[in-house]
Amino acid sequence: MSSALPTTEEFLARLEASMESLSDSVPSFKAMIYGVSGVGKTVHSMMIAQEITPPDRWILYIDTAEGWVSLNNHEKEMHLKRRTERMRYMNLNQLEALCRMTRDGVGKFGSLGCIVFDESSSAADQSLDEVLKMRAAADRSKDPDTPTQPDYNTTTNRVRKTYMDLLTLPGVHVILVSHARKDKDNRNVEVVAPSFLPKLGQKLKQPLHMIANLSGNELDDEKYVRIFQVHPTRRIDAKTRVGGLKPQVEYDALIVKVKGWLGGDVPDQEHLVLVPDRDPEQPVPQSVEDIEE
Repeated sequence: MSSALPTTEEFLARLEASMESLSDSVPSFKAMIYGVSGVGKTVHSMMIAQEITPPDRWILYIDTAEGWVSLNNHEKEMHLKRRTERMRYMNLNQLEALCRMTRDGVGKFGSLGCIVFDESSSAADQSLDEVLKMRAAADRSKDPDTPTQPDYNTTTNRVRKTYMDLLTLPGVHVILVSHARKDKDNRNVEVVAPSFLPKLGQKLKQPLHMIANLSGNELDDEKYVRIFQVHPTRRIDAKTRVGGLKPQVEYDALIVKVKGWLGGDVPDQEHLVLVPDRDPEQPVPQSVEDIEE
């Protein structure tokens, strides 16, 4: 016997329960940090996570390739591993289960405050390998080492669906860590971008509040600084919905503005000018030659 349809009053109550005052709405930060290997993506992602996660909530670090070892270099001074649980990445089904448990508030996942997914691009590559393996098992004529267009489409759809579920978790900050790749746009201009399949990369941009290219720079006084480029140019793929940031900023400027944005505050502009002005069409100096073609 089918259950009775909700009355008008019940339907109205459910509808009103799904609404809240816009002035009371609190955003959760959804970001992607990408760059060349060894530039400091893992460390800076955890620095951000520790800063923006409420003290009564915990951080989940999803690890695809033992990236957590970088944190040992900063444990004493930054406490980057406090209130953090490490989860070894296995497959997309694991992420889907994580999303369900978090949305339903099951057990400790009800107090999850932030997810750092390191490296999200490697997990997407692994998904392509899984698709190839399944197709080769079903079709002996299929080369398990050579992806074709159906493999790319299947992978894009699978990863997009799961990652979108992750990125739309309410009340949970999500920071995707990604390798970098070089592509050429329709004007034949070389662009440094997160290392995802092109269609998948475009889809993942939509819910993100920030896409930051992290690079390392040596100044005249031999000080080594790391720079976040958060505004796009012809050569750098970036994005920000966090207003007020200059195109290239150091970590201190970035975290001040992000925390202010999350709290509804706008910090003084003087805190944001930490990097000298550059031509916005020029790429931030970085070792893009180290990116594998």
